[in-house]
Amino acid sequence: MASISGLYEVCIGVKDTIPETQYWEFFVCRIGETGRLSAEQANVLYGVDSRLQSIRLCHLDRSRPGALGMSLYTYRVVDIGDYHKKVTESAATMVKNVTENEFGEPSFSFIPPDGTFWTLVGLK
Repeated sequence: MASISGLYEVCIGVKDTIPETQYWEFFVCRIGETGRLSAEQANVLYGVDSRLQSIRLCHLDRSRPGALGMSLYTYRVVDIGDYHKKVTESAATMVKNVTENEFGEPSFSFIPPDGTFWTLVGLK
């Protein structure tokens, strides 16, 4: 299994994206791609029955695992099918099927034995 790099993205649920985006711009993040999912699509991918508007903040040079405020960890991988098979065969729970995320990338989510919530994202 090969990965591309470290922590890929972090998702934080908020009611109003404008002040949150301005807050993260203070930390040298900038707005990148945006995407949307219906409540049904978000439930299939993330297990949350709520519509989603997503703003990808470009910050890869500053991302660090364990930073405060993170609620979802995402890791980009080369062969998502291989990762899905291995995660499904592991002790992980709530393993979702591979489906397209709000940016058109193949993705799936799961909870490993340590209880954190992860989403793996494959190459388009």
